[in-house]
Amino acid sequence: MNDHLRTFTARRQSWFGLKLPVKTALAQPALHPLLRTIAPRIRGLKIGRLPAPIELTEIRGRAGGADFILVEPFRCEIAKEFYWGRGRRTEPEDAFALDLMVA
Repeated sequence: MNDHLRTFTARRQSWFGLKLPVKTALAQPALHPLLRTIAPRIRGLKIGRLPAPIELTEIRGRAGGADFILVEPFRCEIAKEFYWGRGRRTEPEDAFALDLMVA
């Protein structure tokens, strides 16, 4: 059986092993403020996919008038989106769908 993680495609998707170290570096307190300033100005960049600060343990979200907390935003893709969207999903259609389902 072929192991997908050893294929060229899988290695390329993980940036040939550099993805986790790069994400960890960008999430450090020294570099993250710079990332937070520059990232929204880069055209075509999906900011919801960028790492949240590594020391952040939870993020507050709001949808349909309800407040909630997501934990471990460094690991959770949805929590990262709420961090970068300041409590809302970063994509308007996702935010609308969530508001519609919660209401």
